[in-house]
Amino acid sequence: REGGNKWGKNTQLEPSGKSMVVLAAERQMAQKADMAATGGGDMSRITDMNSERASRVQHPLFSTVSLMLMVEILNSRLFTTVRDALGLTYDVSFEMRMFERLESGWFVLAVTSMPSKIDDALAASLRTIRALRTQPIRKSELDRARRTLLTRHESDMKDNLYLLGLITHLQSECVPEKTVDCIKDLLPMLTAATVEDIYAAYDALPLENSHLFSCIGTSGKQPPGQQQQQASAPAPTPTGTPQNENSSNILDDPKAAAAALLQAMKAVGMGNNKPEDPPTGNQQ
Repeated sequence: REGGNKWGKNTQLEPSGKSMVVLAAERQMAQKADMAATGGGDMSRITDMNSERASRVQHPLFSTVSLMLMVEILNSRLFTTVRDALGLTYDVSFEMRMFERLESGWFVLAVTSMPSKIDDALAASLRTIRALRTQPIRKSELDRARRTLLTRHESDMKDNLYLLGLITHLQSECVPEKTVDCIKDLLPMLTAATVEDIYAAYDALPLENSHLFSCIGTSGKQPPGQQQQQASAPAPTPTGTPQNENSSNILDDPKAAAAALLQAMKAVGMGNNKPEDPPTGNQQ
């Protein structure tokens, strides 16, 4: 459902027009500083870490990179949990619609399953997404997502359409966030991303039921309900076969089928016809 655009903005959820991902990261840094001050931690070390991260947070690509890594991690968890562990779906995917000009966005969770399992598959997928906070992200998950994006970027650089997407709106006044830094700093930003950055992007996702909408579609010419009704309906009586109390057992009993066929032949006069006698003698 609703979320931020490529720059983490959504004016409906954050009227100030600021990036929701950046605001979440700033709250994280403020909480860390407060905990160090009240708990007697190493304040200088916390300050240095926050200072290093603050430079990345203010980069135009911070929200984009954080959201991209979050999507990869969620897709990995959905696949291993809902498909492999629970066996509820053939395919499941999580995608973000990250626009550059429109100050809004949304995410789409697509689940493919049997009609009898679709409700359970959808519920399991939502639980997996919401469990990202209770089941912390491991560094290995982040490293795997990072490698996936870096490999994909290297491969897509050979595609002209991908290159055009990188430079689109680069000089547009409608997208002031997109500068040359968004191209030359993409790999360094991916390399420097941390687990905290992923949770900053995750906190920008509204996952309450009031923000979620579900839609179930079926493949095929008929809805599953009608397919089940037709499957349970009795088979039609074959044409030309007299319908009687034993007609339902004809297909199950070969003798009954032969008797019914003979009866039908007699009814139309085929059973009384005899082949013509062969000609005798000489005929002129």
